[in-house]
Amino acid sequence: MSFKVIFYLDVISPFILLFFAFLRKVVFRNDYVLYYILLQILLNLVASAVIDIFHHTNNLYVYHLNCLTSFIILSLYFHQIFRHQNYKKLTLIILGLFFVFFVINVSFWESLDVFNSNSLSVASFILTIYSLMYYLENLTSPPIENILKSKTFWYTTGLFTYYTCNFFIFITYRKLTQDHITDAAFLWRIHNIVFLIMCVYVFIGILCTPSLKK
Repeated sequence: MSFKVIFYLDVISPFILLFFAFLRKVVFRNDYVLYYILLQILLNLVASAVIDIFHHTNNLYVYHLNCLTSFIILSLYFHQIFRHQNYKKLTLIILGLFFVFFVINVSFWESLDVFNSNSLSVASFILTIYSLMYYLENLTSPPIENILKSKTFWYTTGLFTYYTCNFFIFITYRKLTQDHITDAAFLWRIHNIVFLIMCVYVFIGILCTPSLKK
């Protein structure tokens, strides 16, 4: 039973997180990480429904869509929180380049019928670098507020943990499944556990967020 729950952590964890955010009356406007969490609920539910309800054998196109839309939302998040103008400009340039790479990758290297290892691993690498840039920015120009009470610190730490830990899963998962490695599914359980850890960090960030006044 516990193993089955692990398979659905990518839906259960963000759902509980958003439910708590609604109870706390957190302002969602311009909170790109909460948009990202909501996107994970919707697309992960769709991915499960394609297999479990509609009995299709391929839901990988949902993961391609998730990769692209998640990268767009999180790029806007980092563009929002960076204080240096050069960092802000860089996120927009890289976002455009990633979109071009994504289209070329799907058209010539991968397809919607295979796991998007290339796109996910590149996105993970870039988002990890963005997180390190955020830490560097705060080390060189410390914020006035206590960083441990900053929502962006906990949000970014959650994203850093998720994308750094899962980088090697993303980059190898396609080959492992093509080679019919029997333990490949175990890696996705690890992915879901790391996703849960990310949600815990975001939860702490929500606690640092002022509630909406009545």
